Amino acid sequence: MTTYSPRVERAIKLAAWLHRDQVRKGRISYPYITHLMSLAMMLRDYTDDEDVIIAALLHDALEDTPFTEGELETEFGARIADIVRGVSEWTGDPAARPPFEERRRRYIAQLHAAPHESLLVSLADKIHNLRSMVEEYDGRPDEFLRDFGTIETRVHFYEEISALLHERLQDHPLLASLDDALTEFKTLAVHP
Repeated sequence: MTTYSPRVERAIKLAAWLHRDQVRKGRISYPYITHLMSLAMMLRDYTDDEDVIIAALLHDALEDTPFTEGELETEFGARIADIVRGVSEWTGDPAARPPFEERRRRYIAQLHAAPHESLLVSLADKIHNLRSMVEEYDGRPDEFLRDFGTIETRVHFYEEISALLHERLQDHPLLASLDDALTEFKTLAVHP
């Protein structure tokens, strides 16, 4: 199990600072760092690889903040930068960010070639996102639609990601949590 180290603490502080003005979508505006910490805690139960924990903490830094790939590599090294790049939907100019469908296609394509460590971060991210969306739905379909889009669109995306993660990670124990979260999310489409 990964121990709490100065590098992990540095990553927590950097993530908190980079995302300091961001909140999670939903009825309660939780500070964004709660998502990042949830991934780190989840992965900590399955890997002793400190770089994976750090990458989980910083996995949205390139797409959601002005932090650059070069800064990430300088601060934490090429391996962590590669892991984060493998799960970043968009690292270009935020004003030129393509629509969700195009980002989704790119993300799935890059996961096919991403390093194993990126797949672990993606797996934890998808589990936490699905659980969060189920919690947010909670009888509020109109607000959910506004915040997240249609359930059907999200189900299709998560089914594609799940199939890819199952193919590449095969028997990783966290896949069962993904299956459970996706099954629960899919019930929202059937029983709104």
